[in-house]
Amino acid sequence: SIVGQPAFDTLAQLFDGPFCTIKLRRVSAKDKVIAFHTDCSSRTMHVALNDESEYTGGRLVFATASGFEQPPRPVGSAVIHSDRVAHGVTAMRHGVRYSLFLCDSRKRSEE
Repeated sequence: SIVGQPAFDTLAQLFDGPFCTIKLRRVSAKDKVIAFHTDCSSRTMHVALNDESEYTGGRLVFATASGFEQPPRPVGSAVIHSDRVAHGVTAMRHGVRYSLFLCDSRKRSEE
């Protein structure tokens, strides 16, 4: 109900596969980082619900063969990655970041 049915249908189509978990996350400035890790979910979609101008830090960072990559995340943008991609989040310095997550959290044996 937060994003509306048409937007949700678009997100489900973009995810292009099953998902069993939907999370809404609010992160406020506390200078804590999320260390590099891989997810338990086989696929994860991050949707930015507010603009990067509303907070400082809290940047999604991927470790790739080319180095560290920080995709821009304007409001409404979506990033999808698998459980094989190492990623983390920089420290939130100011403001509040809102994100919506769609995850395929099924165990591999359930696929």
